[in-house]
Amino acid sequence: MAINVETIDGSNIETGFWGPDITKVQLGDLAPITTQQFAGYAGLALADVIPTLNSEFKQRFAVSVALERVVIESLPTLVITGKFIAQTTEELLDQFFTVDEEDKEELAFALSAALAPTREAEYYPENPFSLQTDDQSVRIEDLNGTGYAITGEEFARFTFWIMRGGLAGWDQSGAYSEIRSLAERFDELLSADK
Repeated sequence: MAINVETIDGSNIETGFWGPDITKVQLGDLAPITTQQFAGYAGLALADVIPTLNSEFKQRFAVSVALERVVIESLPTLVITGKFIAQTTEELLDQFFTVDEEDKEELAFALSAALAPTREAEYYPENPFSLQTDDQSVRIEDLNGTGYAITGEEFARFTFWIMRGGLAGWDQSGAYSEIRSLAERFDELLSADK
């Protein structure tokens, strides 16, 4: 599920997941980013952002992050091999009843991604999230320099939303190892900054 994030200029951008498609994260009008890349880059940006947040926010938020980390660590690691990449929706549907049981879950992920009403995720060779030292905002930017500025608190909430798997949360299928690493980093950064 998508969430709206308020920008510094007062507008809202739609971020998060597209329904059941957890393979990519939308960044408003910018190209989507893979969930794994998001987790890695957001974890790096949090190291700069968390020290700028007020202590009351950090204390309240630390409890939620710590609890969510426990949940994520209890789940199996979700492994996507890429067997079904670059196949049309029709090709994926044709395989649904004939695919081996071990591949059925990955095929279901590929189908939900193919049916999502959005374009494919783009590879971001550089971190699209950066702390702006002048006003402590976080800039979300694509390779063309197009982007948005949001508060550090909005960035922390947005990152937490993705880390927890959106509205539904990660199911018993598991969570990506990158999400597990993000939860660990987020928790450790908040704990160290008390």
